[in-house]
Amino acid sequence: MKSKSILTKFLIVLAPIYLVLVLAGSFIAAQVLIRDSTDLLTSRVGSLAARVSLALDIHEAYSYDTLARDLLAPLGVDQAVVCVEFRTADGSNIIAAHPPTLGCKGQQHAPFESVIPVDDYDQYNLYLKFTDESITAAVNKQILMTAAVLVFAFLVTLVSAAIGFRTIVSARLLALHEAIRLAASNIDRQRVQSSGYDELAEIIKAYNTLMDQDAVRERQLTAANEILSKQSKQDHLTGLYNRRFFSAMVKDNTSASINTDRCGAMLLMDIDHFKQINDNYGHAAGDEVLVELAGRIKNCLPEETPIVRWGGEEILVYLNELEHNEANTFASMLLNVVGARPVKTKAGDIHVTTSIGLVRLPFTCENQPLSPEEAVNLADVALYKAKSSGRNRTVAIAEQSIDSQSRALIENDFEKALSDGVVHIETLSGPESAAENQRIVTTLMAATTKAA
Repeated sequence: MKSKSILTKFLIVLAPIYLVLVLAGSFIAAQVLIRDSTDLLTSRVGSLAARVSLALDIHEAYSYDTLARDLLAPLGVDQAVVCVEFRTADGSNIIAAHPPTLGCKGQQHAPFESVIPVDDYDQYNLYLKFTDESITAAVNKQILMTAAVLVFAFLVTLVSAAIGFRTIVSARLLALHEAIRLAASNIDRQRVQSSGYDELAEIIKAYNTLMDQDAVRERQLTAANEILSKQSKQDHLTGLYNRRFFSAMVKDNTSASINTDRCGAMLLMDIDHFKQINDNYGHAAGDEVLVELAGRIKNCLPEETPIVRWGGEEILVYLNELEHNEANTFASMLLNVVGARPVKTKAGDIHVTTSIGLVRLPFTCENQPLSPEEAVNLADVALYKAKSSGRNRTVAIAEQSIDSQSRALIENDFEKALSDGVVHIETLSGPESAAENQRIVTTLMAATTKAA
């Protein structure tokens, strides 16, 4: 059922009240007019009757029928008189009447009547019944005109009230309702324009204030959520993704089928001799090295590549959609990006190299692809081999499919797995200049430590 508007309810309430007032006013006016007209009529007829009764009394004309009828004649001429009878007090004997002979027979419904004694002994009365159709018509006409004026005033009032209500109230209420509806539906939050200083303007002002405050809170909340979202997935120092983000990213992701023409790769990097950098140059310099290398790595890889600060000085790169030979290309590029030139810090230039463990994806064990987390464990094994082999290099596990027994041997004793031929590796060396620079730095650091 469609609800009624405030304007409709307003008019529904106003109309019966006004109609009741119109009817009550018309009734009261009619009663007043009738009373006044009746008083006037009674006064006029009474005056005529008094003169007749006085004449009859003075001349004792009631003893003479003809004289009595002549004296009644003036009453019969007046339009107000319906009938008049000159009779004994007990009404048993009518001496004269007007109309002649008929008298007041058949005039029972005349609206007014009067009995006037005409002698000192109360033996004779003048009995009259009278009306005035012209006065009644005038009263009715005046009542109709009054009612018409009131009805016209009522209609004008309703139209004026409707226009005024729509102009002053309804339009602003509709605007406020629409704004509230949009806000409640989370479609839009908008201010409502209003003028004046009435109660509705105060309500709209309060609503606008609420919307402004809500907009400020929403902007603050959005900014806070963005910061929290960024902090939840980014390392605060380097700006790289953190392990939490990586875990969420690969939660429902498994390595692709080995039959695909495309592959991926997991590269786990570790900055060589990072502890010595912190010990000899300070932790602030170590932080500068991490920030600089993170920037170099991000700039040389595709923008959508997930790069994760895995922990401390370890950085994980998760490549996808590669040709099979591209993984080695990226690994060599990362070795050069890190070691080709020194890192400038406030403590001076620091020559840095990195070691990388690489696993191509998909990597399967008994035809079941390893999860990204499991692939990281293998990359960590390869990284340990790269570091133990002299650093500044990449060690890539050549196999992409093994059985469960081989996997256990690789994870528990990688050197034995290599010697038994269970697994094979590929080694990519870093830039020679970087290796030489790193060797000199290491020698200098060792000598400084020994002298101390």
